[in-house]
Order: sequence, then structure tokens, then C-alpha cells
Amino acid sequence: MLGLLWHKLRCLRRMSFLSHLPTVEVDGYQPYDYAADTTLEATLDDADVYSSITGEDIGEVDDVHTDAATNRTYLELEIGGFLDIGDKDVAVPIDQVSIYRGADDDYRVYIAATEEQVKAYPEFND
Repeated sequence: MLGLLWHKLRCLRRMSFLSHLPTVEVDGYQPYDYAADTTLEATLDDADVYSSITGEDIGEVDDVHTDAATNRTYLELEIGGFLDIGDKDVAVPIDQVSIYRGADDDYRVYIAATEEQVKAYPEFND
């Protein structure tokens, strides 16, 4: 399942809005190197997701998955909606986002796409 999503996202990445990682400056937050984080799922649980294009809060991290076949890590993002009504879950490879850490261990995830563009990603069904 994740392999198919990865293929679709690779095709989408060729579009200009995903051709580079988001580069944003976030007051009070520093880039976070997640590579050594052995508790990444707990670290990013319910972290807010922002568009680096618009600066808007577009959702939150719902879960972290690793595809056993490819050893790729994906973030399951819950995009849009209100109180879990009208939202959409999508899987995004972790190398397609930037993660920032605040002084109070508050984490933010930035993606180089608008809410509408992320909602166009294939839906993730766990």
C-alpha cells in the first residue's frame, strides 16, 4: 500500500510545488534533525502541519509509518476539517517535509504545498 503511495507521490513531486523541500524561517523554532529520534511517533504526535507556501496551519500529524519493504518513513497527515469532520488522511514521505522544534518541545511540520494541493494527494487508508 505504501509502495503505491510512494510511486504516486514521486510523480507529484515532479510538479513545481514539490520540487524542493520547504525553506521557511520560523520565529522561535529551530530545524529538527529527526534521524536519531527513536521515539519519532511520540515526538510528532498531533504536531501542527503548516504550508510553507501560505504559512497557514493546514492540519496535524496523525501517525508515523515505516514501510518494511522499502524502509521509508511516512507521516500520516490529517488535513483540513474540523473536529475530525471533513478531514482527509494522506501519507507523505518524511523527506518531503521540514520539521521544526520550539523551546518548549513544541514541534511543527512544514510542507511545500497548499492545503488544496495536499488534499489532492491519494487518501491514506490504514
